[in-house]
Amino acid sequence: MRQIDYNRAEEYITLRDELLQLHTFARQILYWTVLLVIVGFGWYVSRPFGERIPAAVLGFFLYVLIILSAVAYLIYMNQVYRIGSYLAVFLESRDPDRWLKWHRLNRRGPAGGFLPDTAVFVYSGAAALIVLFLGYLTFFTRPPYYVSPNIAMMFFGLALALFFPLL
Repeated sequence: MRQIDYNRAEEYITLRDELLQLHTFARQILYWTVLLVIVGFGWYVSRPFGERIPAAVLGFFLYVLIILSAVAYLIYMNQVYRIGSYLAVFLESRDPDRWLKWHRLNRRGPAGGFLPDTAVFVYSGAAALIVLFLGYLTFFTRPPYYVSPNIAMMFFGLALALFFPLL
């Protein structure tokens, strides 16, 4: 068995711990996003009918929440990918030819895209859930003058739900 250099082992342990912490934080972003969308629905439903804000405004704020969450998630997952690529190429690989591929691996990005399947499901599902909630409020509980802004927000939500799998 080949002994590794102590400094390289420390670097590996430090980078692996950082990678795991970033991955855990990125998962927490997904959990909090879902929780805040559900809390937004609960807050809206708990308000008396006369004191509610227009549903389109609620939908807009929830979509902004989802977009900001997705941007933060992408930033953290990009860092996870870069650290993981570094570990895979320089510290876990015994092939000296693989070291030359480091720049190509980093430029290309992950094979399936920057959003893993779980995040695509969460963000597309949250956007679709907001569309369904707005649809219910539009067609069953609101006066006719709220229909056009709600439908516009529903189309925006459908566009978001279809956009997230492309990231």
